[in-house]
Amino acid sequence: MNGYEMPNLIQALEVLNELLDLTTTYDLTYARDPEYAQDILTNLKAKVQSHYLQSPQPVHTHAYSPYPYDLYYCCLYNLYHNPLVSINFGSQRKLNQSYIQQITRTRAYFQMCTGTF
Repeated sequence: MNGYEMPNLIQALEVLNELLDLTTTYDLTYARDPEYAQDILTNLKAKVQSHYLQSPQPVHTHAYSPYPYDLYYCCLYNLYHNPLVSINFGSQRKLNQSYIQQITRTRAYFQMCTGTF
């Protein structure tokens, strides 16, 4: 993906899976090992930024797409502009879960649209 090419369905799902793995790993380690969790969070932010900046906006793509690319782009947009952060008050777990939920909803919608379960 060079910023001009739209990722295909498999590439988009791989990106979402990668982001989900990093977010889940962060969620499972932030209470036990804060230093390692911070490294994961830094890696997650870098991955989101990279994928978001390399993806063309939906208005610059073909009208026909075999999957809902606009939903994929919207997910990356939300993750990029509302990054996961460590908090000292409130519930870190709830914040993590909202980030995870954004990714899983997008993946689930892809699966509904393509009929792959």
